[in-house]
Order: sequence, then C-alpha cells, then structure tokens
Amino acid sequence: MSVHGLNASDGNVSCLSATAHGEAHGAGVTELHHDFNLVVLLILSFASIWCAGKAASKLGLPTLVGEILVGVVLGPPVANLMPVPEALMLFGELGLMLLVLEAGLDVDLDMLKLIGLRGVAIALTGSLLPLGLHSMVIW
Repeated sequence: MSVHGLNASDGNVSCLSATAHGEAHGAGVTELHHDFNLVVLLILSFASIWCAGKAASKLGLPTLVGEILVGVVLGPPVANLMPVPEALMLFGELGLMLLVLEAGLDVDLDMLKLIGLRGVAIALTGSLLPLGLHSMVIW
C-alpha cells in the first residue's frame, strides 16, 4: 500500500511507502491499523454473540442466555477478548435504562387499579427492600 503526497520543500510529487509515511508523520499508520483491528474484533464479537443467541433458541433456551454466556466468556472475567469493554458497558447500561423505561411505559393502569393497594405494596416492597439491604451491606 502506498500513500501519495506532495513534498513541500521542492514542489515534487513523491510516493511514500506506508512505513515511510508513518515515520514522517508520527504513528498515524499504526493507529489506523490498530483501529481497524478493533473494528474487526468488535464485528467478530457481535457475530459470535448473535450466533450464540440463535444456538440457545434452537436448544429451547432464551436467546439472552446464549448471548450472556458468550459475553461472559469473551469479556474481561474469562478471555478478555472484547475490545474497549468500558464503551460496551456504557452501551449496556444505556440499554438497561431504555428497557426499564419501556417496562414503565407498558404498565397497564387499569390492571393496577384492579389489583389495588396490595399490588402497589408488593411492587414497592420488591423495589425498596433490595435497595435497603444493599445500603446496609455497603455501610
């Protein structure tokens, strides 16, 4: 691969090799190569997660089980092959927030009125009790 460029000192057009271009202009070529490897690794990771989800559904398991299993195996706890795990964690947390928002939007208010105070008490207990226990454990 060659990179064409102008030599400003004498006005001649020169053809620089990728290594000479990288040496002349810093580590830009190696950064590009590193970024491309991250993209390829990310695509392969997502493809393997998708395939594991399909395989889990063929076995009669929820798709999410296969996806989580491969995520744990490829992620930092086991193989540490996932590129930029911090960014993927950010996307995961954003997805979780959207899932909670969607669940809140799907609440059937008529059913909640039918269930009454007992249902509200169970929902609040199921939400506040774990938060309270967690607060006691960390303090």
